[in-house]
Amino acid sequence: RGTESLASYLRSLTDSQLLAIKTLSMDMNAGYIRAARIHLPNAVEKIAFDRFHVAKQLGEVVDKTRQNEHPHLPVESRR
Repeated sequence: RGTESLASYLRSLTDSQLLAIKTLSMDMNAGYIRAARIHLPNAVEKIAFDRFHVAKQLGEVVDKTRQNEHPHLPVESRR
């Protein structure tokens, strides 16, 4: 799972097949993003991240922010 698995698939496609790709749906794996940007023309305009992984990452960021801010709350506001 990573750069080489998607890169290998994209390399197997002809130029016309690559140009025909309108959207590439994927999770947010950095290797997949890297492979798409290297091998797929205009990849940045074609990548669509799936909702599950976007929501998961957003939830993690919100949770980390909450944990970082909690010690700065007045003691009477903490639960």
